[in-house]
Amino acid sequence: MLTQMDLISLFLHQSSHLQPILSRTVTDLSVLALTSQARVMDAIQCMSMAMLNAIPRTPFFPQGQERELVTCHVTTSLAQVIQMVTAKRVHRVWVVDQNNVLQGLVSLTDIIAAVRSALISPAHYL
Repeated sequence: MLTQMDLISLFLHQSSHLQPILSRTVTDLSVLALTSQARVMDAIQCMSMAMLNAIPRTPFFPQGQERELVTCHVTTSLAQVIQMVTAKRVHRVWVVDQNNVLQGLVSLTDIIAAVRSALISPAHYL
């Protein structure tokens, strides 16, 4: 069975053919972030506009079993994010600004959707 990670790895190996897509920054993707000041209604409206049924949450790990939090900056390219997820074997990368304030998150699903959307777009130049 082909997994999301397998597909992301394929993108990495085919990066020369996908350069116009993979050179885009994560800011070009639709990432969702909510601040601590967000009201429940704000969260529901954001989820509705993004057509999301759920927002992933960070799992709790007992002391000594913490996992590395993989982050990237808003200016990071999609290719760099793909390298991060394949090297670290993670399913999401947290997007932060220059002050390390959370701006959103990029999941494997987001990456696959971005590549798919670009490939089926009549304006792609591959």
